[in-house]
Amino acid sequence: MSTLFGVPGKAAEDNRLDGPYAEALLRRPWQIVTDNDGTIYFVDEGRGQSKNGALRKASNGNVETLVYDNNGVFQSPNGVVFSLNEDTLFIPNRWTGSDVKTDVNIVFSTRDANFVNTKALVTIPKAGTNSVAVHPKTGEVFFDHNSEGAVYRHTGNGNYEKMLVVREGYNDMEMRLLFNKTGDILYIIARKKHCIYKVAYNAATHTFGIPELFAGDYGESGYASGKGTGARFNQPSTPCLDPEGNLLIPDKMNHCIRKITPEGEVTLYAGQPQTSGHTDGLPDKAKFYEPEAVTFSGNALIVADRGNHCVRNVVIE
Repeated sequence: MSTLFGVPGKAAEDNRLDGPYAEALLRRPWQIVTDNDGTIYFVDEGRGQSKNGALRKASNGNVETLVYDNNGVFQSPNGVVFSLNEDTLFIPNRWTGSDVKTDVNIVFSTRDANFVNTKALVTIPKAGTNSVAVHPKTGEVFFDHNSEGAVYRHTGNGNYEKMLVVREGYNDMEMRLLFNKTGDILYIIARKKHCIYKVAYNAATHTFGIPELFAGDYGESGYASGKGTGARFNQPSTPCLDPEGNLLIPDKMNHCIRKITPEGEVTLYAGQPQTSGHTDGLPDKAKFYEPEAVTFSGNALIVADRGNHCVRNVVIE
């Protein structure tokens, strides 16, 4: 475990500082993705219209801000994910607070414009969208509707259809969505409810099965390893898949990274559970402070360590 870029413990309050990895200042790294060349794109959290949040890029030893929050459609970025061919970034634009004056809930930008041309993809007033998932085979775009506790599918030209409700009568789950490698399972991380669901998906018929609780217990926070609903989390957040298809999930308020096998076995992956801080070293010695998102790049797990205002990596040997 080592710090990749950002200055641990030093936040950029008003204006982020671009530049060399060791000098760049991050506000609150929120969600993160890498392309096939190893370039990192991440959202630096913020809500409003005046350089509060940003889409940023890290490559070749330098951090660069691509887009700041503005008075257009890019006002409340809450995540980032690539299209299958990596020519488009999809960004959930979470409505929240009086400073956000757009109803656009999914923004997209394209590589041919260096990802600075943010445009509206989907517009649903006050959807509170937190996450976008791209199907690994078909390229279909799915997103959550936080106000309804539902998952939607983008059907083209700004149109959409509701696919499922995770749990009838419940909303404000702050979902994170991720398909498994074959695309027949969608994992739904219900961050505010401290648990993970999974649901079968048939790409040929564009239909989902019934969501089932996969790990953790709905509404029960805590820390425990174990199988399925016997495990406990405290605000699990944006996950990724490791090369074997296991889920790696930042357990935000437990200040660690958890691993979940396809069979639902939950173990500690890195960090010291329920102990915040910033310590580099071997995975069991490392300390995080509210890790928010993870992604794989080559043989390294990249961690958005939100509370430490930096991005870190765990090299897998």
